[in-house]
Amino acid sequence: MFFKLLDKLIYHVTAFCFLAASSIAFIQVISRYVFNSSLSWAEEALRYLFIWLFFLASAAAFKDKMHVGLDIIVDSFKPKLRNAVHHAVDLLLIVFLSFLVFYGYLFSYENMAQLSTALEIPIGLVNAAIPVGSALMIFYLIRNIYLRITVKESE
Repeated sequence: MFFKLLDKLIYHVTAFCFLAASSIAFIQVISRYVFNSSLSWAEEALRYLFIWLFFLASAAAFKDKMHVGLDIIVDSFKPKLRNAVHHAVDLLLIVFLSFLVFYGYLFSYENMAQLSTALEIPIGLVNAAIPVGSALMIFYLIRNIYLRITVKESE
């Protein structure tokens, strides 16, 4: 139940960010080329929406195991070596993403007092996409490891 709710939340927020960014870009193009006047906040809003979109979509890609990998090489290994490679890669990913969570949190916390130029929102809210997205990636990675191990044991 929790996983389905989290999945839906991530997909809906990602879809909202994409729809909002597309709408703002369309309005900005119309405003610039039809009315000869551009919106002062549109570029900044697009940048921030794309940052959140990138990290949330990356987490969703982890859930569905859609990130680029060298499957053609790893699949040619014997099962024990293939399993060891998968575990080593997963461990390295967890370590790297843990660094992103920790330092991303520090980075976003330090920038909460700084406001963006046009939208005047805390830059820390934008930077919070780093630890939030990375934590979600770790969550899905651990879930995938658990599923891979339990499926292998049940076979």
